Amino acid sequence: NYTHDKIKTIYDLIEFRIPFMSDTQKIEKIVAEITFELTEKYIEVTAKQFLSLKKRYDMRSRDFRPRIHLIPDAIEPCFILYVWYIAPYHQIMEFKSQLSQKIVKRLLEEGIEFYA
Repeated sequence: NYTHDKIKTIYDLIEFRIPFMSDTQKIEKIVAEITFELTEKYIEVTAKQFLSLKKRYDMRSRDFRPRIHLIPDAIEPCFILYVWYIAPYHQIMEFKSQLSQKIVKRLLEEGIEFYA
């Protein structure tokens, strides 16, 4: 497994459900801002570590910036907000908890509700 050989971070995912009537552009902007703020230092480190892996393995180039996607749910009338981000593999649960709390707090402060 080359992940633990050279790269000490992993991609992880958080999912939220957002009502269809939400301001999706505002949500994307806020979530991208928070996620980038918390992951910026890991993005740089991962990019450098990835370069050394490309020398050993046949791998395509990657962009490690956070990825935010809003996809309609197949069952419920809402969007699923997917937040993909880089995090240190040895602290994944703590990092996920911290990021989730910041996102929820900020969206609620902005008057954005979650689908229940």
